[in-house]
Amino acid sequence: MKSKAFVSDFFHALDKNNIKYAVLRKADEVAEGTAHDIDMTVDYGHIKRVLEELDQVAETDGWMKILVADKDSGNLKTVHFATKDDAIEIVHFDLFKNFSWNSLILLTNSQMLLDTHKIYGIDCVSYSVEIATKLMSRLLYHGYVKEEYKDEISESCKSNPETIETTLKVFMPEKEAKQLVESCASENWSEIESNVGQLRKVIENCTKRNHAVTGRFSQIKYTIRRFAKPQGVMVAFIGSDGSGKSTIISSLPDVLGNTFDSTQIKYYHWRPGFIKSPKGEKSGSNKDTTVPHSEKPYGKGISYVKYFYYNVDYILGYFFKVKKHLLRNELVVFDRYYYDYLIDKSRYRLDISDSVIRGLQILIPRPNITFLLVGTPGVLYNRKKELSIEEITEQIERIKGIKVKNKVEINVDQNIETVVTNVSRQILKYMNRRLS
Repeated sequence: MKSKAFVSDFFHALDKNNIKYAVLRKADEVAEGTAHDIDMTVDYGHIKRVLEELDQVAETDGWMKILVADKDSGNLKTVHFATKDDAIEIVHFDLFKNFSWNSLILLTNSQMLLDTHKIYGIDCVSYSVEIATKLMSRLLYHGYVKEEYKDEISESCKSNPETIETTLKVFMPEKEAKQLVESCASENWSEIESNVGQLRKVIENCTKRNHAVTGRFSQIKYTIRRFAKPQGVMVAFIGSDGSGKSTIISSLPDVLGNTFDSTQIKYYHWRPGFIKSPKGEKSGSNKDTTVPHSEKPYGKGISYVKYFYYNVDYILGYFFKVKKHLLRNELVVFDRYYYDYLIDKSRYRLDISDSVIRGLQILIPRPNITFLLVGTPGVLYNRKKELSIEEITEQIERIKGIKVKNKVEINVDQNIETVVTNVSRQILKYMNRRLS
């Protein structure tokens, strides 16, 4: 796997330039090359040089940068890379400045880099810092201790309670640190998780004195920067029945999972759905049935009312639903979109001229990439016999004629694995270009 050489070369570059670093966890997987999410801390006094070295190693080893994002008020910088060749591989580095929670610094950069040691030839954080981060990360943010870490945390708190307590006392009072270590040693996970609210308050009171002003200022800067330049991606798939839209979308996490896993891919059918369908009417998102043209078109008046009604949904839905996902660096996927009006108006029962639809297209938020799925009519018909070959043929011609920026035509005659790889590659290339 290429990631093993990439990560190893990056660590070597840091050693060569005398820049301190330490992996937070899973040193064995990092060394074996099976880890694609590298959690580590680096000397942030040299962060600019660290990023330069990372870019240089990536270029030399055949990787392209696809995502750079600051998180938790600048206490964490995440940098994602993908291979440049056709065999897609993704690896990302989470570069921690401080170990923090809600902008409150629990362990500083220097504290995390104190007493590092080597495991499998890789510099790692101290034993107590590793246990503290494994214990507190999910607990503070999500209210539970990660299952795969419980045995290790418990054993550590039994064998080295004083060492673990010393690290915890940096960001919580001695009494609470001792109680938490004892609970972990006794494996009282339900008690720990049920008392997480009180623990959060204790940590807030203990750390706010030193970091409240700085944390608040950093959070404001972080929020403004995120809103101005969201790192998420919005894509739309336009294709006739049988083009495999649903199959392609459901397969994306298999390829993009190291940047967009299944929880980070948000699905919409046709429109955002911020405005609900009129009472008593089937939603447009439910119109993709085995008889898509079973109902007659509306009259002119009703057609225009419904057309403008749903256009408002595209606009408001983008700003009040879609935008929040983009701000969270997620992948927003539309199965069909506004442009589908130009492909199959009968599906939406609209009696409106194409010139009106094209003219008002400028008002509709544009996806970062619009995938136009085309292929041989007979092949598509055999996959899904809901439309005639003649209708599919006409729709493919209309699809090819769509005028929109950042459109990518994908031939779906190929096997699904090839199609998904081609789609994923286009998304990764777009992300890389956006960073240029």
